[in-house]
Amino acid sequence: MGALDGIIQLLLFVCFGVYVAMGIGLIGMGAWYMSDVGALGATAMWLLLFGFLMLIIGGVAIFANLKQMWLVLFVVELINVVLFLVRIMIPPPFFFLCPPFVCVVRHACRGWLTARDVLTCAEPLHRDRCRDHDGVGFFRPDPQG
Repeated sequence: MGALDGIIQLLLFVCFGVYVAMGIGLIGMGAWYMSDVGALGATAMWLLLFGFLMLIIGGVAIFANLKQMWLVLFVVELINVVLFLVRIMIPPPFFFLCPPFVCVVRHACRGWLTARDVLTCAEPLHRDRCRDHDGVGFFRPDPQG
């Protein structure tokens, strides 16, 4: 098992290095979002918080892997499991409470109503290109221009 120890330790360094890089990325995204919005919004706060937690946990894990403190690595993995479960369990209620999607049918119908208004000259902006052919106030596109 001695040959696998070095490979496992190297693999842990790579994995926790990616963990630290993701923490730095989340902190960067949170700072960019906060500077773009101009206020400390909830999204920026959560990005900064999770990025900071990932940075701390990754740093502790790299130190524990370097010093071969396996009990500390076990605690770090328990914290990772808790963070993973929190990240998995929090978003679904928000998707049910405020769905982030657009009704495709409503969007298509809204586009059709706009096209219909332009084609039938129902909008006042396009009445200069239309004539009242029937004399009852129903404007249709004028074929002559």
